[in-house]
This record gives sequence, C-alpha cells and structure tokens, in this order.
Amino acid sequence: MGSAKMKFLLISVLCIVYACPSYGAISKITKRNCRTYRVAVHNLLLSINDLDRGSRFYTSVSKMRKIIRLLDKTLKYQKNFEKKASEFDDYIKNNKSSLNNEGLSGLIKMRRELRYGIGRRHGVKLKKYLLAFRKLLLFSKDNLKKIKSGNKMLRTLYDKYYLNYKKEYTLYKKTYNNYKKFIKSYYKKYEVLNDIIPMPDRLFDDTIWDLNKVKFLGN
Repeated sequence: MGSAKMKFLLISVLCIVYACPSYGAISKITKRNCRTYRVAVHNLLLSINDLDRGSRFYTSVSKMRKIIRLLDKTLKYQKNFEKKASEFDDYIKNNKSSLNNEGLSGLIKMRRELRYGIGRRHGVKLKKYLLAFRKLLLFSKDNLKKIKSGNKMLRTLYDKYYLNYKKEYTLYKKTYNNYKKFIKSYYKKYEVLNDIIPMPDRLFDDTIWDLNKVKFLGN
C-alpha cells in the first residue's frame, strides 16, 4: 500500500476517533447527582414495598398503629424524593451538553417523562393513595370498637373512607404498572443507566396486592 494511501487512512481514523465523544468518562458531579437521586428512589420504593407487605391485614388498634408508622415513613420518603427529583431534573436540564458527551443521552430523554409525564402521574397517584389510606386507618383506629359493635353512622363513614381508599389504590396500581413498564423499557434501551442508577429488579416485583383478598373490617 502506498505511503499516500496509508497517510490518508491514518488521518481518516484519527478524525473518527476525535470526532466521537468519549463515552464512559462520567464526571464526579454527575455520579454524585445520580447517586443522590438513586438513594431517594430506592428509599421510596422499598418503603412502599414494606407498607404493602405490612398492611395486608388490619383488625386491631395495635396493627393499625404499626401500619400508620409505615405509612408516615413512606410519606416522608416521598416528600424527600420529590425534592431530590426536582434537583436532579434541574441538573439534567442545565447540563445537557456534558451529559451527552458522557454518553448519558438516555437521562436527557427520560427527563421529560419522569418530570412531567408518567413520573409525575405516579407521584401524584401515590400521594393520593397514601393520604386516603391514612384517613381510613386513623378513623378505623379511633372508632374500631363502635364500628365492630354495629354503630350504623360510624359504619357508614367507615364505608365512605374505605371506598375512597379503594378507588385511590386502584388508580395508583394502574399508574404504578405503567411507571414500571416505562422504567424497564428505558433501562433496556439505555443499558448505561444500570451502571449509574442501578434499579434492582426486586423493587419492581409484582407485589402490589389484590384488595379483594385483604381483610378490612368485613370488606
């Protein structure tokens, strides 16, 4: 091969190398922001799972108090998640160019859906479900004996709280399933996300239970 042709090929290869972004060179600040967001996500989802497992049956005041503690813990993690998610969104919005150079275009493309689409709907439905559940538990705890003894007025109020809780739970379950599908599809499409914001499969197990199989004071 002639020297002129070799020189041309070498220059072409160098041009390709230098024109391509250096993927994988993720900055410390990006890693730190991803880690903070990841911790907030994990704490929230684990707390939801704990609440799910712990609240399948409530037939006594002591059990209700325990579930209320789990529920308040989940609400606290949700509030923290909303704050961290907003901060993470600002970081992505203000650093699109550097994130693209770091090979994290998946974060940029996820951002709008997480902030304004399915991510926002999931957060809204989750909060409504948790608050409806809390109202039901507090009312049931304070009036358990009278409800069980057949007080019609309290039983009517209990049914009202329960039906509202069931409605919010059903809406949340549907949104949760859509949220889960969205996250899984993006992690499959942008595998690098598994490295910077790993999302354990167990957090997305189908553990949300069927209300028809749960004991709620006769419902």
